Amino acid sequence: MGLTLLAVVAAVLTCSLEAVPPYRAGEPVPVRFRLRNRGRLPFAVLNWNTPLEGLLADTFAIRRAGGARLPWNGPTIKRGDPEAEEYVTVAAGGDVTADVDLALGYDIRAAGRYSIGLRLRLHDVAAPGAEIPRPRSRHASRSLDCGRLEIVVR
Repeated sequence: MGLTLLAVVAAVLTCSLEAVPPYRAGEPVPVRFRLRNRGRLPFAVLNWNTPLEGLLADTFAIRRAGGARLPWNGPTIKRGDPEAEEYVTVAAGGDVTADVDLALGYDIRAAGRYSIGLRLRLHDVAAPGAEIPRPRSRHASRSLDCGRLEIVVR
C-alpha cells in the first residue's frame, strides 16, 4: 500500500519560528516563520492563515509571562475558493520564509517576557502535477507544530 499525500507531507514538511530581535516596547515585534520541505518533490501550499500571507488570522498563541493568552486584535476574513496566486511552492529540499510583525494583531506593547507558539494548519497541500487552485471541498489539509519561541521585549 502506498503512502497517502498527507502521510508524505507529515514526513517532509516542517515549520519553525525564529526570533528577529531587538524587541523594544511599543515597536514592531517581528518573528521569522520557516516552512521547510525535506522531501525530494516540491509541494504547493495554500498560504491562508499562515505567516506566508502576513498576519491576517489568529494563528499564534502568545502569552505574557505569568499571564493569559493575548487576544487577537487583527482582522477577520471570510473566504471563498482560493486563487492560484495564493499557493506558494516549497521546492524539494528547500524552504520559504516570511517575517511577520506580531504587534499588528496582538497587544505586545508592554515590556516583559513572551511565549509565542504556532500550531499551523495548512489548508491545502498539493503534490507535483496537481491542479491548483482547487475548491475548498477538495483541499488536503495538514497540521504542523512549529514549536515555541521565547522573546523579551524591553
